[in-house]
Amino acid sequence: MRLFFCTTNANKVPSVAKALSPFGVQVEQYQLDIPELQAESASAVAREKAKWAFAQVGEPVIVVDSAFHIAALNGFPGTNVKWVTKQIGLEGYLRLMSPNLSDIGRSCYFEDALACAAAAHDEPAVFVRQVLGRLATVIAGGDRSEAKSALWRLFIPAGCGQTLAEMTAEELERHRSMVRDFYRDFALWFTSR
Repeated sequence: MRLFFCTTNANKVPSVAKALSPFGVQVEQYQLDIPELQAESASAVAREKAKWAFAQVGEPVIVVDSAFHIAALNGFPGTNVKWVTKQIGLEGYLRLMSPNLSDIGRSCYFEDALACAAAAHDEPAVFVRQVLGRLATVIAGGDRSEAKSALWRLFIPAGCGQTLAEMTAEELERHRSMVRDFYRDFALWFTSR
């Protein structure tokens, strides 16, 4: 089954394609600059983006939207993560946080929402996952081609001692395998329709 992944970020496509291929789902990138919609949750943003993308493409599409929530900042920046990161940079996040906060005070999580629109009159199906962790006290690791966000250099997943950007390819694959259920649940739904 073919599915278009509507995104301008080519770095997002390989991991999604790899996660869905065992289910017979062939993922192709569809270069589509989707308007940045505003909403309180990643799932609400993804749902509206999927509707808009389907109207443009006319075939089954998926979109992924992400939010980043920092507990000590009452969930900021949330769904505005892309814009905030562009404005304040990684250093800005560190300036917002007290360096004396404990790991609990530095807790944060990524929220990813995958929405699929496959028919003109149906509401998009939305699948959500949260990846828990904490914010590092320093920027660590280099730029990586597979990074989906600059925040990889600040985000330490729960149970890990280093940022995503510091992980070896093997460590990153182990981490990804722990959060793949998100794609499995979607694939089972998509292939059973």
